[in-house]
Amino acid sequence: MKTHQPIPLDTIFTEARQLIDGSKLPFFVTLLALLVVELFLYGLSFLLKISTPWAWVHTVAHVLLPGLVVAPLLAGLFMIGLKRIRSESLTWASGFQYFKKLPHIFVAFAMSALMLWLFFLAIGLLCLFFVTILHAELHFTLHLRWVIFFSAVGVLLLFSFYKSFLLFNFLLVLDQQVNPFLAWWRSCVMVAPHFGKIFVAVIFMVLANLIGLCLLGVGLIWTIPWTYLVIGKLYLWCAAETV
Repeated sequence: MKTHQPIPLDTIFTEARQLIDGSKLPFFVTLLALLVVELFLYGLSFLLKISTPWAWVHTVAHVLLPGLVVAPLLAGLFMIGLKRIRSESLTWASGFQYFKKLPHIFVAFAMSALMLWLFFLAIGLLCLFFVTILHAELHFTLHLRWVIFFSAVGVLLLFSFYKSFLLFNFLLVLDQQVNPFLAWWRSCVMVAPHFGKIFVAVIFMVLANLIGLCLLGVGLIWTIPWTYLVIGKLYLWCAAETV
């Protein structure tokens, strides 16, 4: 049986922080483009919702367009981090190079979106169950703060659990040309031997970005590049261990 080396999270976190310099510009430009696209899509979705009687038009715009436009930009963020780790050349336009791989990226995005939808469905049912129990057996208003607190902690832990296993989905499709229908399974296989450490890393990444968001969003300029660099480091470590 193969022995897997433990992931040195402290080293990975430190090295990722050191690599932020030299990749801020492509990260920033890609993130800015992603924000503009998201705002445009939300506006378009809202206009279609109030202006067209056909619900399917709104559904297509809400589901299909993000996969066609947002997914390649997300893929660009993953690859900027990986290229920076490998000391490959980066330009301000490095995050826009993956529209040519749209079919594979779209399928990978759709698989992740499906898993996320199932995850939130499970969370909703779980919350409904606990709220029903609390409402039936406790004075709900007296315990509302605790319900909110434990719900937030539960969502964080469950989201980190979900995200841990699908962490390398895009990177496998783009870097190793793995079939996008199978990339999620390959990601699970890579993560499984190191799940504990990766789970902790994902929690740290989520909390770091929440803190960055609380700092009027300015902190995201550092936390988002750091997040994708950490993911790239974890990916390379697990890929080497899986061989």
